Amino acid sequence: MRQFTGVTAFAEAVGEELGHTSWLTLSEDRIAAFHMATGSAKSLRPDGHEPGFVPEYLVIAAVSPLLKGLYDVANVAVRINYGVNLVKFHSRVRVGSRIRARAQLASAEQATAGYRVAVRLDIECDGHLEDVGSAEVVMMFVAQNRMSGESG
Repeated sequence: MRQFTGVTAFAEAVGEELGHTSWLTLSEDRIAAFHMATGSAKSLRPDGHEPGFVPEYLVIAAVSPLLKGLYDVANVAVRINYGVNLVKFHSRVRVGSRIRARAQLASAEQATAGYRVAVRLDIECDGHLEDVGSAEVVMMFVAQNRMSGESG
């Protein structure tokens, strides 16, 4: 896991690779839970998804929690999911496949509350020669000293 001493040190790493997440298997159970949570079940099969394929938004959603094991930013009071700048699906993923993401710190912009950072994710699938998708997730990092009223 890559360690950063604070929000400023993290922001200074713009353009750097953060590494690869661990692998995650997209099982039938995970797909069923996704459909239950989103109400997105299709009527193509009794289990609600196209035969043999994982819903594209599950591929993106499944990668986000894996980032927690990729890097750590010390002295952060609040970390807020801010949004997504970009999502692209390059190819379909089969049920039972393993995915992971390669991450890069794409940008960091100082804001009133802290830093708004964008992390680019290129999603790999075991057995595919090319990435199956990409996303740029945006988060707001607020340093502990900002929450306590100190300047800086």
